[in-house]
Amino acid sequence: MHKTAAKYYLSSILTTLNNFNWYGFPLLFIKKEIVIKIKNKSSFYVSNFMDIWTLKEVIVDDQYRTKKMINKKDVVIDIGAAIGDFSILAAQKAKKVIAYECNAERVRLMKKNLKINKVINVLLKDTKAKSLAQILKGIERCNFLKIDCEGCEYDIFNNASARDLDKIEFIAMEAHQFNQKMKKQYQDLLTVLKKHKFEIEIVPNQVHDYICFVFASKQK
Repeated sequence: MHKTAAKYYLSSILTTLNNFNWYGFPLLFIKKEIVIKIKNKSSFYVSNFMDIWTLKEVIVDDQYRTKKMINKKDVVIDIGAAIGDFSILAAQKAKKVIAYECNAERVRLMKKNLKINKVINVLLKDTKAKSLAQILKGIERCNFLKIDCEGCEYDIFNNASARDLDKIEFIAMEAHQFNQKMKKQYQDLLTVLKKHKFEIEIVPNQVHDYICFVFASKQK
């Protein structure tokens, strides 16, 4: 854990209190799900406190779009869509969002969140994203690929073809290195991306050493 963790947690708590209807949080102790309103933004069904934390990072902090914004003509792919936080955020700007989520409970909440936010340009695929070839089948161009799938990111890029990698303009990925095998997979993935002319920027996680953000932009 980083030395900055305590400072980050404190600032995050203040950010959450300033941006959410926090008075509803205690209801999670007695209800399976509640609706959380983010000031001047969207509303979300959540089922636990980790969902609230995720909304803080993805919606309020906007952590995936710190290096690239989304434009109205963009096709966005969201791997590990969870309750729909990033998909709904992206859908406000993008032409189309294709979201992958394989957890049935997460899918159920995401459907409710799409409905409550009146989002119609998100295609939700309730299946596991297994490979880049599967994800990009029938897609000519992916302008923004967001990935947060708790370590499965390496399987997705395993044996990825040059043709598929050339379809991607930008990647925002949370990379996990839980063990030695994943540390090697992480380095191998960076090598592959660099080989295919992606310019890479690594942003450390402010709390955990085994997680980081990888932002990869295709060089023109």
